[in-house]
Amino acid sequence: RTQQNVTLYELGAIYISREENITKQPDEQLRLAGAITGLWVSHPWQKEEKPVDFYVLKGIVEGLFEQLKLNGVEYVATPLENMHPGRTATIHINGEHVGFLGQIHPALQKKLDLTDTYVFDLDLEYILSLVTEEIGFTPIPKYPSITQDLAFVVAEETPASHIINVIQQAAGKHLKEVNVFDIYQGEHMEPGKKSIAFSLRFQNPDATLTDEEINKARENIVNEVEEQFQAELRG
Repeated sequence: RTQQNVTLYELGAIYISREENITKQPDEQLRLAGAITGLWVSHPWQKEEKPVDFYVLKGIVEGLFEQLKLNGVEYVATPLENMHPGRTATIHINGEHVGFLGQIHPALQKKLDLTDTYVFDLDLEYILSLVTEEIGFTPIPKYPSITQDLAFVVAEETPASHIINVIQQAAGKHLKEVNVFDIYQGEHMEPGKKSIAFSLRFQNPDATLTDEEINKARENIVNEVEEQFQAELRG
């Protein structure tokens, strides 16, 4: 579907039988698998791009183990069928094999018309059996989010991170995310000044946000940023 940057995962059961002629129900095992390809980092205004690689994938898996507070994890370089011989590792916890991660073999990628694609597969049933602390989660919100863009002209030495801190403090509890998407200096900009554009995402998990709530948050943000940084809101 013309999508170049893709991250997918699937959580589900597989069925394993050790009998050549099946006489009983196979064993059911809960597994977690994922695939990732394309760019992991893309900041056009900084001209920064980072394609997915083995270490990006490994970082994702390590992040999962960190959330589950698991120790004794080892990654062992291992040749596996249909996997890149130099970019594949099996995963072990306390000496027990729990899965693998790596790049799909270039020959298979070519056959499937894929760009560089990295995958992992984990025995989640066994991994969860090692977890000793209760695991919590936040349900997917039922109500839509609203995005607002704001651009401020500030002194060129003003760090964007400082403005983000003020935005987060002024926006109220429904601000979920704020990111810089453009920085401009040059023609039509006063010397010593720059424009920083922010994308803000608001969401209330319990109700649909009203125009009044969004406008109030926006007003608070603009007032605080203008006051603290002698900023000017760009139209």
